[in-house]
Amino acid sequence: MNLCMAATYDPDPRAPLSFRIPFNAETGEVIPERWRQWRRHDPVNLVSSYKQNLKSLRGITIDCGWRDQCHIHYGSRILSQRLADAGIGHRYEEFDDHHSDIDYRMDVSLPFLYRALR
Repeated sequence: MNLCMAATYDPDPRAPLSFRIPFNAETGEVIPERWRQWRRHDPVNLVSSYKQNLKSLRGITIDCGWRDQCHIHYGSRILSQRLADAGIGHRYEEFDDHHSDIDYRMDVSLPFLYRALR
């Protein structure tokens, strides 16, 4: 996943694989300049830039398992709060599960999105 994000968030044709990662691959130490570049693409940080566009949407739903092995629920909580602080209507729900084999959640999200698009 880090490599996919690197190719999207910080492409650099001069780099060995044409992208940069935001940390030293040997030590794990953050490279501030690279990390700033990645943070520019973080949905949490994009709310203020796209506030009007987000307000125009007919439905935003965010759900995640509170035992998510990728720990996405922490960022999702922050994103939900940023949306609320910006006055952007949305639905946020945590469920008792993790990141994998959660197709059953489509029974919740797809009807919501269908109603929003109707």
